Amino acid sequence: MALLLALMLHRSGKARGRVSEKTLKLVARRTNLRGAFEKEVKDWLDYYAVWLLPLDRGGWALVAKSALEGAPPITAMNFIKAELKALNDNTLDEAAVIDELGFQSVETEE
Repeated sequence: MALLLALMLHRSGKARGRVSEKTLKLVARRTNLRGAFEKEVKDWLDYYAVWLLPLDRGGWALVAKSALEGAPPITAMNFIKAELKALNDNTLDEAAVIDELGFQSVETEE
């Protein structure tokens, strides 16, 4: 199955693409896609230099690793210098970081 998914991406001529759950089931010849099977497919796709990632709105993304070859570097000193200092001082405001990322903070029960 991983080989065919890699072939689909290759033939599309794109570095990334979306695949529906229906397409995955068709290629896998399965009615259900379970965790262990999904992990095996991801491992084989990794061998073929392709990532399979679940999408929030449903379906999956196929991304060729080569798509990131020319990506600009992201360095800690350019983007999180203040947070690194706060981390070293044990004053990092994790809630503020979570808010900046647009995630909801998880409240822990004590």
